[in-house]
Amino acid sequence: TNFTYVNNQWKKINGNHTAETKYWKEFREYLPQNLGENQCGETNGKQSPIDLVVSEGAECHEFHEIRHRPGDFRLDDTEVETLILPTKLRIQFPRRIGKEPDVPSADIPFGWQKQMDVLHIDIKIPSEHTVNGKRFAAEYQMFLLSTKTDRGIPAISIL
Repeated sequence: TNFTYVNNQWKKINGNHTAETKYWKEFREYLPQNLGENQCGETNGKQSPIDLVVSEGAECHEFHEIRHRPGDFRLDDTEVETLILPTKLRIQFPRRIGKEPDVPSADIPFGWQKQMDVLHIDIKIPSEHTVNGKRFAAEYQMFLLSTKTDRGIPAISIL
């Protein structure tokens, strides 16, 4: 079955009272955009879905692979919340308080910071993003907490 996101009217929807907006309010100091503004339909690459394409003359500035650490939690630990949401499956990890317990983390290259804590993992079927127009069977997205407040909340997607 082919599944396509189409140009639609999401920009007109007020999302202030959604579960996602309530969840992200905890992190508003790290987000560059105002949560009260719907940014769907923007063309500046901020909103999904994004079609990743190779650009002629494009240069990759990354200098190492993404390095990850599994942390101290297992999926069946009571502190880890597993959710079935309307458009995805979510694995939500507890917030770090001090150095222990160690939550899963990843190090993104090119000027982010060292290891960043994983806030949650979303699993989307089919993939939300595409590569050269090709949609994949699933997408695994890790959302990280960067304490550099001018950078936002980075995400790693694996298609």
